[in-house]
Amino acid sequence: MTRSRYSQVMRLFSIGMIVAGLLFPAQPIQAKSRQPAWHVFVDQFIESYFILHPSFAVNAGRHGFDGKLPDWSPVGLSKEIQWLKSERKKASQYRTSALKESERFERQYLLAVINEKLFWLQTAETPYKNPMFYSPSLDPNVYVSRAYAPIEQRLRAFIEDAKVAFATVTDSQLKKAFDAVVPMAVKSMRELTGWMELQRPRATGDFAMGAARFQEMLKATEGVNLPLNALEKVGRADLQRNLDALKEACKHYAPNTSLQSCVGKVEAQKPANGTVAVARQQLSTLKAFVAEQNLVSIPDPEGANVAESPPFNRWNLAYIDIPGPFEHGLPSTYYVAPPDPAWSPAEQAAYIPSKADLLFVSAREVWPGHFLQRLHARHVGSKFGQLFRSNAFSEGWAHYAEELMWEAGLNAGDTESHIGQLVNALLRNVRFLSAIGLHTQGMTVEASEKMFRELAFCDIGNARQQAARGTFDPAYLNYTLGKLMIRKLREEWTVPHGGRAS
Repeated sequence: MTRSRYSQVMRLFSIGMIVAGLLFPAQPIQAKSRQPAWHVFVDQFIESYFILHPSFAVNAGRHGFDGKLPDWSPVGLSKEIQWLKSERKKASQYRTSALKESERFERQYLLAVINEKLFWLQTAETPYKNPMFYSPSLDPNVYVSRAYAPIEQRLRAFIEDAKVAFATVTDSQLKKAFDAVVPMAVKSMRELTGWMELQRPRATGDFAMGAARFQEMLKATEGVNLPLNALEKVGRADLQRNLDALKEACKHYAPNTSLQSCVGKVEAQKPANGTVAVARQQLSTLKAFVAEQNLVSIPDPEGANVAESPPFNRWNLAYIDIPGPFEHGLPSTYYVAPPDPAWSPAEQAAYIPSKADLLFVSAREVWPGHFLQRLHARHVGSKFGQLFRSNAFSEGWAHYAEELMWEAGLNAGDTESHIGQLVNALLRNVRFLSAIGLHTQGMTVEASEKMFRELAFCDIGNARQQAARGTFDPAYLNYTLGKLMIRKLREEWTVPHGGRAS
């Protein structure tokens, strides 16, 4: 997207947002001239970041920022880049010898976060090249689905086209304001959609970052500084490891058939009572298994709810919404998406995951994956650590958790379950290779989709979604990348300590 086109897009965005009463940009807090204590500096950084990213603050549970959006103008983006560089310089000036061990770690953590933010804003120029840059801030989930306040207050904070979600509001003045604002906001967003459609004839397939920038992405966002051919080699080795395991499992589950037929037989075992009901049952089983095996400690008694994904957030099969560290007493919700009704009946049926597949999706998202990891994060002493995360660590742990559960004996001996785990692993393997291929080797979207179908055994709908995602989310290799990091750390620790059995 060129900067001139970007300006047109942002003009249309601004019309809709101003009409809705949402755009209230502010300036970050000015740092003091005298160097403050480290913990004061971190607190100031967080508050300034909240002002620059009010929607991030709202998701974290700071509802004084409700209804506000970032300043996405070129001037606003430039100011953020300069602020990040200034904060990086200030953080670098703290002498490590004067900091406690936990503060030295937090300093490195903060510098890593700044480097990540600067890469996406400045080096990758994401605001100008990737419309998905804006989607987290425009996601209505926190207002629609997270009951942090009475529904009238949430509607007041975020007036948008959400008639169904806010149907129970009784305040006549609010409903009147809603009815007055929605048509204008919808008109503006339709104008934006129309403008995007007009660009289609001039669109190209030029989404690739290129090898140099992709390498820089890995270093700036995850601290990984390996040659791409070395990364590809370990990725292909893990793909082959999982394919070999699948071949062995299929010898027992569906002998004398192709791998495609074997996986198809597993995928045909759909949840009889629907994905939401079965996922709810699975969470109970998974939590009990984690506790009985003493696999990972469970620091809090709470669990996660399960629900169908809301219509505005169905671009991936499943995700978990976990309230931020400033929220108190709100439940987490594990969402599972139904198939796109625009697809053919056959594609819709194929999209619904099998019971075995869903079991390890549930392990990844909840027990012992994202949800349990976040329970532990609530107990760390660093608020910065609770707010900001490494994608490879978060997604890597969740993906690693799937294999961990099988290794620990979940449904031991049941080859159908093992195939479900392996299908999930193969999907992430192909994401890893697609990210490298699409962005550094000239791979086409069609070739990526073919790889998802042939090596990850995806149905048409999932393969299409996954290949398309690779064009705008090159970091989706982090699932496998993070898993491989954790496996490497595991081996480095266990080998001199008597091996896994000890």
